[in-house]
Amino acid sequence: GSPITNPTGELNVPGFGVQSCAVISGLVGTLYPLEDPNCKLLHSVSTACGCPSQATNPCQLCGDGNRVPDSKQELPLTYLDESVNYDGVNCKLLEVYFNSSIESDDLTCQLSQAWTKEYCCSA
Repeated sequence: GSPITNPTGELNVPGFGVQSCAVISGLVGTLYPLEDPNCKLLHSVSTACGCPSQATNPCQLCGDGNRVPDSKQELPLTYLDESVNYDGVNCKLLEVYFNSSIESDDLTCQLSQAWTKEYCCSA
């Protein structure tokens, strides 16, 4: 893929902990083949490292031009499906994921915008 343009950026990806973009790039390039689920997971948040979005018209979690105001804001358990492990997932990671790989006209984008607007997008 394209070289990363933000090697010092950091992400907290479930299963990997807090890692710099340079470390994540190394993992994708050496430990995991493209078909590996771990590679796909890391690639799905790659815009945080300066990579281009996989989406033509990327989903903006908080709507056009608006960003998640508090990047450390954890998701409240009442919002979550108890059968899924959301350890380490916060509003910023969701924002990066949607911006990296989901189209803005996708139903998943629209539902997620409605679901997270009050909690992730208000100051």
